[in-house]
Amino acid sequence: MVETFDDSRQLQTACGVFGCIASGEWPAKINVAQNIYLGLVGLQHRGQESAGIVTVNNGKMRQKKDMGLVNQVFTDDILDKLRGDLGIGHTRYSTTGVSEMINCQPFVVDSRHGKFALAHNGELVNAKSLRQKVLADGVGLSSESDSELMTQLLCRAPDNEGVEPDWPTRYLT
Repeated sequence: MVETFDDSRQLQTACGVFGCIASGEWPAKINVAQNIYLGLVGLQHRGQESAGIVTVNNGKMRQKKDMGLVNQVFTDDILDKLRGDLGIGHTRYSTTGVSEMINCQPFVVDSRHGKFALAHNGELVNAKSLRQKVLADGVGLSSESDSELMTQLLCRAPDNEGVEPDWPTRYLT
């Protein structure tokens, strides 16, 4: 008997997202940026247009992102400046928006609760209607990326939200 395989499925490229958190005495000495860098190298096959890392150290957010491969964007000196206790990284394969610096991730925005960073892989099926909603509310968007759109939507406070952010409600609205 001859076995047949479905070869209609082809290798797909997509973005790569990697996050790392270090807490406690021992893990806090780990350079989270270096771990994220190594994770992005492992995910480089998923996106080769741009790379970015955002870290937080003592409440201060640091970011580096640029066009190119992971090893072209990050040097040891840059990774040392990105030292922190938590962070996210992203390698991009564009599915929406052109391959330009403005669409590099992670996206960082200011909100009334502080800075917010997001790295995302995938496409929002309702991005067009969400974009129209955000623009109609007077919020400007600087890129074509649905990931930036997500950051803006998450930073918007629901009408019934109190002083503290109600993240579950924000995710559902």
